This record gives sequence, C-alpha cells and structure tokens, in this order.
Amino acid sequence: MPRLRVFSSSLQRRLTSESLKPPVPYKALEQDSSTRVVQLKPGSGSQSIICNLEEILLVDEIKKYDAVSYTWGDLKKTRSIICSGSEVSVTAHLHGILHRLRRHDTDVALWIDQLCIDQSNVEERSRQVQLMEKIYNKAQSVVIWLGDEDAGSRTAFKLAREILALDAKQANIVLQRNNLESLGLPGWKSKDWQALIHFLKRPWFKRVWVMQEVVVSSHAMVVCGSESILWDDLVKVVKCVEYSGQSKSLTAMYKSNRLGGSDIIYMDDIREQQKQAQKANFLYLLMKCRARDATDPRDKVFALLGLSYYRITPDYSKADPEVYLELATYHVSQVLPGGRWKNTLSNLQKAEWIADLLFSAGNSDSEHLQSHLPSWVPDWSAGIERQQYGIGENRSIHPYRAGGDSLGEIEICHKTQLHLSGKLFDTVTMVGTARLSLEDGMWVKKHHRTISAWFEESNLIANYCPQPYPTGEPVGEVLKRTLIFGKTERGEEASREYVDTQYIMLINYLRGGWSCMDFGAFHEPHSQQLVNTAKGRILMLTKRGFLGLAPWRTRVGDTVCVLQGVPLPTILRGDLGHFKFMGECFVHGIMKGQVMNDNSIPIENIVLK
Repeated sequence: MPRLRVFSSSLQRRLTSESLKPPVPYKALEQDSSTRVVQLKPGSGSQSIICNLEEILLVDEIKKYDAVSYTWGDLKKTRSIICSGSEVSVTAHLHGILHRLRRHDTDVALWIDQLCIDQSNVEERSRQVQLMEKIYNKAQSVVIWLGDEDAGSRTAFKLAREILALDAKQANIVLQRNNLESLGLPGWKSKDWQALIHFLKRPWFKRVWVMQEVVVSSHAMVVCGSESILWDDLVKVVKCVEYSGQSKSLTAMYKSNRLGGSDIIYMDDIREQQKQAQKANFLYLLMKCRARDATDPRDKVFALLGLSYYRITPDYSKADPEVYLELATYHVSQVLPGGRWKNTLSNLQKAEWIADLLFSAGNSDSEHLQSHLPSWVPDWSAGIERQQYGIGENRSIHPYRAGGDSLGEIEICHKTQLHLSGKLFDTVTMVGTARLSLEDGMWVKKHHRTISAWFEESNLIANYCPQPYPTGEPVGEVLKRTLIFGKTERGEEASREYVDTQYIMLINYLRGGWSCMDFGAFHEPHSQQLVNTAKGRILMLTKRGFLGLAPWRTRVGDTVCVLQGVPLPTILRGDLGHFKFMGECFVHGIMKGQVMNDNSIPIENIVLK
C-alpha cells in the first residue's frame, strides 16, 4: 500500500479555516475539561454585534448556556462583529444566528464552535472535539438554526402546526391521500406538502455533526428565522407523515428520491437509546451517516465518537486515511485477545462483527481514498453505491449463513493486511455492464430506459447459464429469485408466490413505465424492491454455472469466496492468496453453508490487502 500522506485537500481545508479565522485574542484554556462560551451582549436592529469569550469548566449539572447546532455556510461570505474587544470576521450565516438570538436587555450565553474553539490550533481542536458530547449534553438547550425564513418555510411551519393539532386530538393519526382534506389538511397535491419536503432538505439536516449535537441534548429547539418548533414536535410531525405512507406519495409526486424523515426518526431513536445509557452499533451508525456532509472527512468519524464506546482520540494532525485505518484496526481488535468483546460475543457474533467492517469497506461510490487504504478499510468520506445488506441492525434483512456459524482465524499483519480463513469457491466468467445508481428514480423517463437495459442484459446473461441450474432448479426461477437477493422487503426468505409477484410487477413496469402502474400501490417499498436491489449491482455468471448478484465493480476473473462465519459470499480480486476485497454478493445455491459443508474445497488463508 502506498505511504499514507496528508492530501492537498486536507491542507486546503486548514488554510481555508485559518484564512477565515479572525484575530480573536484567545487565551490558552487552563484545563483539559474547560471550554469557552460566548457572552452575547444586548442589542437590536442594525447595532453592532458585541460579545466576549468566557472560559467555563464542564462540571456536573452545569446549565448556564445554550449550544448552537448549525452549518457554517459559505466561508467566503463574512461579516464583522466585536469579540473580546477586537473586530472579528465570522461567516454571514453565524452573523445571522447571533442577530436572531441576542436579546434587548440581557446577556445571552452561547456555545458556538466557530468562536469558542481556536480553529487555527490543531491541538485545541482535537481536545475540544473530545468534549463535544459533554458540551451539548450539559447545555440548558440546543438551538438548531436552519437559516433565514422564507415563504416556503413559513408554509412548512404552518402545516406542521396543523398536523400537531390533529395529533393532539387523535393519537397515531393516519394520513392518507384520500382523507387529508376531510382532516382539514391541504390536499395531497397541494404545494404545502412540497414546502415541507424542501424544509426537511435544508443543509442542516445533511450535516454529520448534528447527529451527536441533537442525540445528547436534554432539550432542543428548531429555529428558522422568526419561526420555531420543539425538536420533539418536529419528530411527531415527521412520524405522522412517514408512518402513514404519505411520504412515499410525496416523494413520487415531486420526483424526489426521499423525504428525509426516516433520518430524523433514526436520529431520535438513537437519542432515546442514549437516554437509556445505551450505545449504538458504531459501524452501523457510521453507515447511516455516511451520506451526511462534513467539510473535513475526518469528521465522518470524529463527529460520532461521542455516541460510541470506542476509545479513539480525535487527532486532527492525522491524515484522513490514517484516521480510517485506526478505526478499522480498533474495530477488529475488539474480538481479538484482550479486546472488549473477545470473551463476550459468540463465534457467530464475532463473525458478524468482522462482516460489518468488510461490507462497509466494499460499498463505496468513489475511489477517492481507496487507493491509499487497504481494501478492507471503509472510506467513510465516500457515499454508498447500493443498499447495504447484512450489517449491524440490518442483519435480520437476510436469512443467510453462507460462511457457517463460526469465525475462523483472524489477524492483522504489517498494520495493513487482514488475514482471514475461507474457501475460494468459483471464478466470475460473465458480468453485466449496465449500471443503475441509487439516484435512478423509477418515475423518471430516462431512468426507465436505463433500468430496462439493465434487466435486458441480465436476461441475456442468464441465457448462458446451464440447464438445469446446479441445484436442479429451472434457470428462469433462479434468475427471478436472484434479482431480489432471495428475500422479501421485510427480510424473510421469499416464497415462490412473492418472487412471481415481484417479477410480474417488473415486467409491467418495463413494458409501460411508471405511468402505467397503479400509483397507490407502486410507491410502496415492496413494489420497488427488485429495482432498488439492482442499484449498484450487476448480474454475474460463474465458471461452475452459478448466477449471482454482485457489486457493480465486479469483473471477469474475480473470485467468489466464502469467508468463515461471514453470512454472505464475497467478491475478491487478486491471486496467490492476496486479494482486494470488492464487496458482498448473492449466489443462489450457496447461501446456507453449502460451500463450508463441501469437504472437497479446502479452507485457505485469505489475505486482504
């Protein structure tokens, strides 16, 4: 692996931060458990914003300040304020926050990272990030600033208040297309609902740091211009829309891939876990937050550490790949001698623990850092290219045990090589080339053409499969089951009737497009399962005559490997026992331990590099 290095992009981020950094007269913090708060002075209208910085000790029961959760905004757009007697440049976005939160007659104590942390001091930044969970937890309130209001946000708040009023009268109210107006709400085609979608897509909702900032808060208020709503009330509104199915109608109507409500609900679920002193599965948390924005890629990890029991110290002097490698190594070490879970987890749970890491590493929509990382280490700066199966809380999404029930030998060598045991089962001889991305919506005409090409190509590949299939089944039936990963949308093994229904839906869609389908039924998750499963994957045929659904980057000559204990087969690239991990796959006929039970195939040492 090439030597780890600091990328020019990392240097660029630091230079940008420093060029923005105002000449605040910072004094070194006296204790490691100290932070600063902004004492915002009274003012109104166009009066200059004046504040002072005060050091406080984060001790028990401190509730003397509000912590602000926000986005920095455009770093090139700045405004001046007076901080501790000096003229200071801050982002225009922060200037708007201070203007909105200051009072006419009394000081306001705020914690705001842009001012309370010396951003030019790498050592201080690292120490303060370690305290972030405590800072937001001990605040008397977390103020979530979404930006200035506009006509759309005012409409969204009005609709939210109407939904809350209904929820207060009738618990667990169900919103459906045909009952909205009878409930006194706008009709489902009203642009009021579109305003709500746009509101939930404001930049704050996409930011990675907000997960911790909200989850650890004891009280949170969402503020948008002059409008505000309790975080708990916003969650109620989102749940009413999401759980009733109305969100699926809305996303289809407005050609939007997602409403964003499920992320808010997940954030609130983690918040409830934290109240019960429970820590989330960290790898799963990282996966859920992988698409969130972070100016600094290292924050994809650092921003979530406070929600885990992982004892990793944030260190901004380390380059991105060093941070990701350290995390992966720490994760593996937890099931090795001396690790936290060595004597606690069963062999099966240890295998799943390693699978979490591998499946995360194999699911990336970019090769930004991958050439600088071992293939078994996830690049958290990249998004995902396909739905993730078999990780963390999603393990129940498949009923498979391809690698058996126990983890084989595992070891990290030379810092960058992961040694596992498994069986090299087969070689890929044919793969598709058409690519479906997660952004391809079934209701978009040009995407319909792409989806049609993907399935036409898959049928052609299946025609080369020997009859009957190695398991004795008709190839046509195997193909239909392979295309949905062999499971239902809920995670159970799919019945023959379920598979046939899915395939009929697909054929009808391919013949006439989304417009020919019954709208009320086709926006349900199960009706799109087959296409969603195909996104980021391709059909493959192996030398032994097996059909499989594999990562899009799979190529002819790649190896189908079953790793001991890992629930899904994997695709590897390389030879002589040294491989690059490409991702997990589905291969009909080997999903229930058949390869592990075949004594004619030897168990080998597999080195992932």
